[in-house]
Amino acid sequence: MNNNNKENNKENNMTITQEQFDAYVEVQESGVTNMFNVAVVSDYSGLSRQDIMTIMSNYSVLQEKYGH
Repeated sequence: MNNNNKENNKENNMTITQEQFDAYVEVQESGVTNMFNVAVVSDYSGLSRQDIMTIMSNYSVLQEKYGH
């Protein structure tokens, strides 16, 4: 079950675009909210809850992929 979760995360991070990751990082760097407050992050970034959770779960991989 745990391996299946890891595989799902790998698949999901492939669906996160540069623009989505940039929107998340922009909110993060602005300091306007705690990044665990997903509803507020969604309001500021325009990202869905699922996209935010995928970014949070795969942040290091996406950071390396998109260069932040």
